[in-house]
Amino acid sequence: MVWKDLNRAVLMVLDKGLIYLISKGSLIHPISIEARNNILSKVVFA
Repeated sequence: MVWKDLNRAVLMVLDKGLIYLISKGSLIHPISIEARNNILSKVVFA
């Protein structure tokens, strides 16, 4: 995935990390959500 589209690869890593944190009931830092939203906007609107 990294060689095809770096933004999509980063989005996938962020998604999996957030899913893991949610499944553990952990706190999620707002910058993590901001990073995901930033990358998502680049992937969706690219």
